[in-house]
Amino acid sequence: MATDGSRDDAFTELDLASIQIEIVDAMAGIIADRIRLPERVVRGFIWKCMRDWQQEHGKRLVEISEVPAPTRFENFRKVADCFRRHVLQVLPDSRHPDLDLALEVCADEYRRKYEDRG
Repeated sequence: MATDGSRDDAFTELDLASIQIEIVDAMAGIIADRIRLPERVVRGFIWKCMRDWQQEHGKRLVEISEVPAPTRFENFRKVADCFRRHVLQVLPDSRHPDLDLALEVCADEYRRKYEDRG
């Protein structure tokens, strides 16, 4: 990560729309319950993946809050895939199926509650 004020530095902070914060909170709760990690730890992994997404795409997540629903869901999945990769490294093998199920529940909840917003 750059520390000289370069482009990468611009995307290390999260700037989220209120609906995005609501989504993170809802997803963190679902995942934490199913994989038995503290919600704040789950939220930290999500935030890390959101920062990674911003750096990779060169834009802030708040900018995609108003894009078409399929694009939002595609980006939701990218963050979820990043989350899965990171959490699998620290989660005991016996809980890997719980993580996969939790992420599917999150995807279903996202589609049901958030996909058709605005």
